[in-house]
Amino acid sequence: MLLLLQAVIPPIHVTVQQPPGLPFWETTVISAVVGTFFGISSSVAMEFVKPEIARRLLRKTILKNLDQEFRENYAALLDAVEIMRDYDTASEDLKAGIEMAMAEIRRCITKERYTHYKDREKALFFEADEGYRLGKFYVLLDRAFQAFPRNRELILVAVGFGKDHAEMRGMPAIEPLGIFAKALRALKA
Repeated sequence: MLLLLQAVIPPIHVTVQQPPGLPFWETTVISAVVGTFFGISSSVAMEFVKPEIARRLLRKTILKNLDQEFRENYAALLDAVEIMRDYDTASEDLKAGIEMAMAEIRRCITKERYTHYKDREKALFFEADEGYRLGKFYVLLDRAFQAFPRNRELILVAVGFGKDHAEMRGMPAIEPLGIFAKALRALKA
């Protein structure tokens, strides 16, 4: 048995044929080169695309915030229109109540977001405010409340600009707040 273990076993040669196609090392090199190319080119392209994506998102945020502030202010303005209808026929006490209500409406109208974006993001702000409708609305609003009761027509013009802006932005119908009108009705009673 020992003799059998000591006998030399002749070596066995196995020849494996290469599969059809490119050798493995060539496919590895090609894959690495192509992957590197796409990795580098996509990261360079993102440097140009990223600012545009950020700009679009900021524009969308600006429009959302400005639209919300506009809806709140426009609803308060519609209350003012409803209140000032009775101004000509009202007694002196009621006129004083109407003027007080108009002063309260003026204080509740805010332009914080409008001023913020106008001051800090001018290019996007003016792009978002097509035709400067929102700007005209706020300028007229300031002038209208300063001139009340002498020049009440400015309030109606501001309502017109507001209506145009709401239609241009595709906003649903905006209803008056009703708070100030209810308070004035309580004064009448």
